[in-house]
Amino acid sequence: MPTALGHVGRMPTEPPCQPHNRVVYIKTHKTGSTTMCSIFDRYAFDRNLTVLVPKSSHFVNCKLLFTAKNIAVDKIGSKKTRKGNWTFETGYDMLTNHARLNKKEMDKVFHNASYVTIIREPAAQWQSAFNYFEVWQSLPQSKAPMDLFLSEPKKYFSHVMGKKQYYKFSMHNQQLFDFGMEHNDTDDEEKVMNKIKELDSVFDLVMITEYFEESLLLLRKMLCWSMDDLIYLKHGVRSSKYRQKDNFTLGDKIREWNKSDLLLYSHFNETFWQKVREYGPSFSQDLATLKNMLSNVSDTCLNKTLVKKVDRRSDTYAMNVNAPEICVQLTWGDPKYTNMFRRRMAQLNVPSYNRGRDPCS
Repeated sequence: MPTALGHVGRMPTEPPCQPHNRVVYIKTHKTGSTTMCSIFDRYAFDRNLTVLVPKSSHFVNCKLLFTAKNIAVDKIGSKKTRKGNWTFETGYDMLTNHARLNKKEMDKVFHNASYVTIIREPAAQWQSAFNYFEVWQSLPQSKAPMDLFLSEPKKYFSHVMGKKQYYKFSMHNQQLFDFGMEHNDTDDEEKVMNKIKELDSVFDLVMITEYFEESLLLLRKMLCWSMDDLIYLKHGVRSSKYRQKDNFTLGDKIREWNKSDLLLYSHFNETFWQKVREYGPSFSQDLATLKNMLSNVSDTCLNKTLVKKVDRRSDTYAMNVNAPEICVQLTWGDPKYTNMFRRRMAQLNVPSYNRGRDPCS
């Protein structure tokens, strides 16, 4: 699909293929997943795909596992069957909102879908979550709350879990929690290794935050999308006030506390580079092309001398004067897309997901 920034389609050396539009994207926390979500959202919105959205907010699940029973359809007898022309057999094209993985239940409404997610180096991911979710507010007062937590992580994790802390689940092996493991199970290495083996069979692609553009190329090849489908502007980038300077001692403590997430990351980091090797000889050139496109998009759209404070926790650049229309769409985030999808699905009588009593705190 051409954009106002210039069209760079599929490489002429590639064999013809059919774009794959059915995707379950497991959106993880503080992994660059919101930026990735904006790519999926724009693709789905522009093509009028059927998207499962929550009845309210932009979270499908926070604490509980995904279940097809929470899809709000009309009742016939005691069995939920359909809403309008939508049925469980019809299903959805795409899932992009936060949801805890439960493939057996997801397969009931996402048929022949590719399963995709993104993970991040555990020390970086944990620090980002600690700061972004303001976990220090649930700890005893300290000039160095992160150091305090890591001095006795089991004690302070239990302490935080007893508070009404927004997304407190992020403080221990968060990425495995997003993939359906309970916190107690993430401390059992045998269960963790079995889970990683299971995830290896579930996901068609596990992207890596530290290699974001490389991940996009793998996604493009797998789904047969165009280069233009991959363009983005970063979303949810933490403000400097919400960063704590990293140090090696802190990193080692975080990795020890989240050693199961480290096992997860190590495994999929290895399989990631195997997929890069399988991509073919054009990988380096395609990567250079993509990076050049993204640089042009950023320069065309953004005034990097002017930061807008939309959210105190993140920085957003102002738009350039007379920026093309596509730039505006590239700034749309998860909440905006979710609201637009919600209205569109309601008009089509496509049911939403009612998460009920599934608190994020």
